[in-house]
Amino acid sequence: MRTGEVACALVALSACALSHGAEAQDISSTVDSIDFRAPIKAQLPKPRKFEEPAQYNTELGDDRNILVTAMARPKKFNLTIDLPVFFAANPEHSRDGSADSAHLTPTGKFTFANTSGDFSYGASIYAIGDDFIGGAAKDTSILGGSLSGTYRDRTEKVSILASYAPKRVFSNTFGAGTVTLHDLTIGLGRTFSLGGVSLAVDLSYNRREASKAGFQQHQPTVVALLKGTFGRPYSWLLKQQIQRRIFSNAASLHRRDWNFSTLAEISRPIGSLLVAKLDLTFERNSSNMLVKSYSAFDIGPKLSIAYGF
Repeated sequence: MRTGEVACALVALSACALSHGAEAQDISSTVDSIDFRAPIKAQLPKPRKFEEPAQYNTELGDDRNILVTAMARPKKFNLTIDLPVFFAANPEHSRDGSADSAHLTPTGKFTFANTSGDFSYGASIYAIGDDFIGGAAKDTSILGGSLSGTYRDRTEKVSILASYAPKRVFSNTFGAGTVTLHDLTIGLGRTFSLGGVSLAVDLSYNRREASKAGFQQHQPTVVALLKGTFGRPYSWLLKQQIQRRIFSNAASLHRRDWNFSTLAEISRPIGSLLVAKLDLTFERNSSNMLVKSYSAFDIGPKLSIAYGF
């Protein structure tokens, strides 16, 4: 099957997955976890430094795609389609647990990235559908985008970031119960080389405005990312995020959360455009509102296609 046919088939499969839906439900748990699924910070590739064949990690979210292996010639425009099939424990983020469920999360994303000297800038638009099998869990969907700029020093190890990322979150498949989020972020990043392993550490502050006052918050965040390869052509990554969530509106009853999220991923390229991945995610949220304290777990395979031009 040719590359174009593969891309068409994946798009069609995504549409089929999104066509299945349940009743519209509350979206608060989706908003609570969106900052790990779709982080707001952006590390853009550095075009003047080239390595070996192309392989993107797209799990870092809507505007934070970090290269697992740099492209031989970086592309300004990239289209990425992800087709994951996950098994979720406590998908409703309940303090007392909720029924386990499989779910499909087809994702499409289009990005632009460019560099001028030490300054990188970019934009993205994306759509995510999260469709659970069975009635116990919550179907949700997200439309979003981002504008971002990053400055790197001459060593290419220290970076300063600013970004704006709007998101619209829906209950069901782009259905009712919507909330619009506006994230404004500044951050500082540092990369380290540890033999055959690279480490990136980011400190950031995000201010979230929202169409519903109860979702407005301040978010100081620390992210550490380890990545490497083993037994070529396999690659791996570990990501740990710690985020403080300070809800700033009286509607949220002065809610304060600590969120700890961990991702482990193994990936293998299939041909020039396809990548097969296995993801494991664990999230623990501790809140002064006891009903918002929960632990959740996700695991499953994912097929990604990335095309640059």
